[in-house]
Amino acid sequence: MITAALGEPARPEKSDTTGLGSSAVTFPGAKTEILVCSPHPVIREGLVSIIDRDPVLTVAGDAGTGDALVELARTLRPSIVVTAHVPPALDAMRISAALGRGTDPRGRPRVVALVGDLDHRELLEMIQAGVRGIVLEDMISSELTSALRTVASGLMVLGVPAIDSTFQQILIHMPSDVRGLAEEFRMLTKRELEVLAHVARGKSNRRIAADLCVSEATVKSHLYHMCRKLNVTDRAQMVVMAYEFGLVSPAKAAAC
Repeated sequence: MITAALGEPARPEKSDTTGLGSSAVTFPGAKTEILVCSPHPVIREGLVSIIDRDPVLTVAGDAGTGDALVELARTLRPSIVVTAHVPPALDAMRISAALGRGTDPRGRPRVVALVGDLDHRELLEMIQAGVRGIVLEDMISSELTSALRTVASGLMVLGVPAIDSTFQQILIHMPSDVRGLAEEFRMLTKRELEVLAHVARGKSNRRIAADLCVSEATVKSHLYHMCRKLNVTDRAQMVVMAYEFGLVSPAKAAAC
């Protein structure tokens, strides 16, 4: 499995119900809430059992269809949704798009898709759709929970064979509507372009902050404003655009 350091801007904390201010909202040891979705009850039960055994993860609910999952997510506001990817009936890309509509990028649940084998085109489309984790459905339970913890930390997990060839094919397979976004890059400041180049090379927020001699909070602020300017929902989509427009090439990224 390949873990790419494609973390996203910090999400806002949930509403404070303690009366003690926002600093009292996050508690040490709080578990990451997850929704699971599969059309097969036995698979849903298996996912619930695997996830609930992990000390830092908990299942908040489950659904059998994409529509039910989206409605449940809007009510429960989980950190992650884990869904089987069985298009057209259950499509992780459509679920990701639906969860992102009318939602602040920092507040949307991160989508993890359980897939069969994908080619590089399908993988690229999933990244563009904002899916944060793409893992094989036949992975062992410890790999699944490890992937979920990684996604919960703000990174992206790509655990499929197609990743090795995907970024080599970006310039060939990028849709034409993305090619029309060059004008939007001119909206970025010089510092934001520097941050984007570092992000595209797979660096974490901490590493970027150290390299640019700024705080992690400053890096997160840049990422948030970049998402707004580029009209994307997360860092993964920014990386795809960075490759497309030559801010970084696969060869340069591999050398970093």
